[in-house]
Amino acid sequence: MFFIEGALLVFGLAALLSREKLWRRAVVVAVSLASFILFLSSNHVLFRSGSEWWQSSRWRNLVLFVLMLAGMTFRVLWDALDDYRARRASAAGQNTTGLLRPKFDRWDFLYPALVSLIVFQSVLWVAKSQDLSWELSMTSFQNGFFWNALLNRSRANIERQ
Repeated sequence: MFFIEGALLVFGLAALLSREKLWRRAVVVAVSLASFILFLSSNHVLFRSGSEWWQSSRWRNLVLFVLMLAGMTFRVLWDALDDYRARRASAAGQNTTGLLRPKFDRWDFLYPALVSLIVFQSVLWVAKSQDLSWELSMTSFQNGFFWNALLNRSRANIERQ
């Protein structure tokens, strides 16, 4: 179930990063966002049980997925700033007009988004049936920030088998 929701989010993100004309991107993002909202609200319009909306597994998973994507975004920014610092250190004493700003490539943001559904499985494994909490939210953010380490560890485990 969450695979469809996650795929819609990744599809919308890919549309935002594409080089298509602005109106085409806006249409794709609007359609994927509308589909995402309709899909989310299809089963949980009202909560008769009296539970809070964020304690529903669907909304909890959505919050955790967004936090994981935020962690992935922060990792891309962290790596770009590290690269910028390394370029400035190597160019010490030289003309640094091209090194005034860190360089962000939008495709660097898409790469973690493509594997986000795979990395999110580890968050779901940790979450199981827990309610949304600060600790669970930080675990999701950390899994997003260290997504490449998790993916490399999974790849090594698969190659060993």
